[in-house]
Amino acid sequence: MKPRLLGGAHLLQCHKKILVNSYSKARELLNKNQLSLSKRILNINPYYDEDQNWPDIAHCLLNQKESSTLCKNFHRANLTYEKIISKNIKKIQTEYSSLHGCELKLLEVPQAYLPLQINKDHFGEPDDMAVAVFPNIVNNFSVNSLLFLPSQNTFFDKYTSDKLQSFSFRKVILNSTYFHELNGGIHCSSNVVY
Repeated sequence: MKPRLLGGAHLLQCHKKILVNSYSKARELLNKNQLSLSKRILNINPYYDEDQNWPDIAHCLLNQKESSTLCKNFHRANLTYEKIISKNIKKIQTEYSSLHGCELKLLEVPQAYLPLQINKDHFGEPDDMAVAVFPNIVNNFSVNSLLFLPSQNTFFDKYTSDKLQSFSFRKVILNSTYFHELNGGIHCSSNVVY
């Protein structure tokens, strides 16, 4: 596809990719590795919720047929969040395509979210709050040819590393566990100045 002209300059933007958090991808990878996984391998640390409870959802991810109310709500919330993310990605794709004449390529990365109020009827509403279960590699930054990403500290790291091989950036993996456990990411300690 020919790049479109904008202000006389060619935009060679059709090779761009974006990382997209995906609960479905997390579930797919967990299903494939179900027999070899343990709570320790997932390295999921629970969080305090609004009532100062410490919900532990590792078993919800390890046993996706778990029928407890906690797990049902956790799965329902994540499916709702994924629909919201997908809707936003479609809007981004439409805008990008109208400007550049091509679509951004998507790379789904595994992620799940823990709602702070897990026993709700509806998720994804303005009063709903959730935290990422794993360090969020979508929260990254690039400088020139370097791409700085947090380690997810799980078996997901191999999947992500393999998928990122197609990027032209040199990948630098950072330990952001401290920030993640405080519900933050690598941008809490650094960002790019333009």
